[in-house]
Amino acid sequence: MRRGTLGTGVNAVVPAGTEIYNGSVTMMLPYKDETKTLTHIADGISNEYELDFVPNSVNEFEVYVAGIRLRKTPLESYQLNSDLRKQYAKDGQLVAQDSPEGDVTLPPEFAVDGNKLILLHTPEKNQHIHIIRKLGAPWTEKGKALGESETLIARMIKSAQVDLPR
Repeated sequence: MRRGTLGTGVNAVVPAGTEIYNGSVTMMLPYKDETKTLTHIADGISNEYELDFVPNSVNEFEVYVAGIRLRKTPLESYQLNSDLRKQYAKDGQLVAQDSPEGDVTLPPEFAVDGNKLILLHTPEKNQHIHIIRKLGAPWTEKGKALGESETLIARMIKSAQVDLPR
């Protein structure tokens, strides 16, 4: 049985003696990711843009060009008589409508080299390129276990009373 909190539904009737747990805002962990956005405006010539950070991989951020999210990994895609089929199909690869043999591998639409973003296609002039990344905050101090840390989140978790099931 649960009662409404933070927008969840409320039971019409709660039987007497029902155990109730505090799930209010005061029990939420004090944590929020930070979102950083870097914007470039395309010149219509270049497909390379400088980042204000050095990522370890493309999985650390998202890239949008003219509002469209770019693909960061290869994608198997069925393409029938399309420009993508002509561009990415292997020599002699047949169109197979009912089989994965008809799929072509579309490449990632961007890559990174150090702090350089490399787009597969050059954006048109004045198109906006948004690089969006979320930065999480550590719950512990570096080199310390959660139980030994004194961060705000660690202190809140340690202060909670644990009531094991009976």
